[in-house]
Amino acid sequence: MKTIILSVFVFVVKQCDVTNVEPSMRNLINDHQDAQVIPTGSLSGVSQRKKRQVLKDDVGLNTTWRDGVFYTFKTQDYKVRKFFKMGAKAWSKVSCIDFHEDDKAKHKVVVIKGNECASNVGRLSGDQFLCFDDKVDLGTATHEIGHVLGFFHTQQRYDRDGFVTINTRNINPDDIQDFNIVSKSLSTVYGLSYDYGSIMHYEELSSPANHRPTIIAKNEMYQKTMGSDLLAFSDIYTINVHYGCNKKCSKSTSARCTNGGFPHPRDCSICICPGGYGGALCDQRPPGCGSYLTATPAEKSLVVNLGYGTDLRDEFDFCNCMINAPERKKIVVRIRSISEGYDNAGCTYGGVEVKAQTDQKMTGYRFCSKLGSKYTFVSNSNKLPVIVFNRLGTIQVVFTYHTIN
Repeated sequence: MKTIILSVFVFVVKQCDVTNVEPSMRNLINDHQDAQVIPTGSLSGVSQRKKRQVLKDDVGLNTTWRDGVFYTFKTQDYKVRKFFKMGAKAWSKVSCIDFHEDDKAKHKVVVIKGNECASNVGRLSGDQFLCFDDKVDLGTATHEIGHVLGFFHTQQRYDRDGFVTINTRNINPDDIQDFNIVSKSLSTVYGLSYDYGSIMHYEELSSPANHRPTIIAKNEMYQKTMGSDLLAFSDIYTINVHYGCNKKCSKSTSARCTNGGFPHPRDCSICICPGGYGGALCDQRPPGCGSYLTATPAEKSLVVNLGYGTDLRDEFDFCNCMINAPERKKIVVRIRSISEGYDNAGCTYGGVEVKAQTDQKMTGYRFCSKLGSKYTFVSNSNKLPVIVFNRLGTIQVVFTYHTIN
């Protein structure tokens, strides 16, 4: 079945100051007051956002941006304009979706500055607003543009109860609708597993009423993975299927991708790869910082220093290590230490990801504090990616690795 977003029935808003926008914008907001309301919420730390999964086209509504996303700015705020463009680029470079600044377009996103972050889900008819506040950063912008493209919050997936526990007693009553399930009859997940690392997933302390966790991962090793500021491979895959980008590459002439990757719709000779994998066919580690490591029965140790200076940067740096072992051997990894000052929900400043999970298309286990040292990670094959990521000063991560039968 062809799938698109039924965004006419869903509206995302939370206290966005629209007093300076045109009357038609205010009417649009009022027109949706009786719709299902899904606030973006205020997350702890610097980030505010979250969403995922898309709705089915069971009533013939065309709410995807088939000719690209058209937008205009109704603000001169430097940060708002900068991060919207960066977020748009993040989605565009891994899909076939183009963004066009055009204040004359019939259907367009009007980017404004307000008191909170807010967005419609999918394309509406005419103008629709996208609101950012003073705390906007790249993760927030990328997330909110995910709403524009059609994502619901990951924790609203119809199958979420098998993966997370929602502590409703800890949720601010004004935000409880953030955690409502979107039914299977309305939504589709394109056969993908639940990804705790989706940029559309709330963090553990989202919308708290009492400073206690509102979301608990049923696999505790994913607790800090929730609330990521990084675009996940599952997000990228979903948007490419949802917009038909995957149909631009012929199976007979396109790259034969490995490890769950798929041909890039802008260049079918290369692949878009899951995290930790790179090369034209996803059969190598990504270029840049990192190395190939060979595991043996004897434990080895690696120290990774990543970053520079002391400032918080807009974008992450990465160091990708690929641990290999002989056939029929598995790899054991232990995190020995992580620099102090990075511990926060979602590890939005820096940390380490160990991809020891079965489905390599999904995000691995992320940690940004000594909490990671309590776990032993065992690979499901004879290779295991370990990814250090950072955007604050210089982080040091120490881990050990060895083989078992």
